[in-house]
Amino acid sequence: MANRLFRQSLKFSNNSESAMQLRIEPWGDVVLLDPRAAVDIMVTSDRDGALEFVYGPEPAILAWSGATVDVMQDGRVILSYPIPSP
Repeated sequence: MANRLFRQSLKFSNNSESAMQLRIEPWGDVVLLDPRAAVDIMVTSDRDGALEFVYGPEPAILAWSGATVDVMQDGRVILSYPIPSP
């Protein structure tokens, strides 16, 4: 029997008039989003889980343990984490 894959996606938009940062955790990287820009976060894992969004002055997304993540903008991958998160 093949392993089941769990997938989740999230669109994050900067609807403000100024640039902002989005942290990608647990890797600690930052995506700089220009005003009115958006990214798509694509998460895949062989373990069940849920992508967590942390709202505040420093917004972040937190992938669950065992997940891999691709961050896409305008249809192209701008960051990729092919090694599962701890």
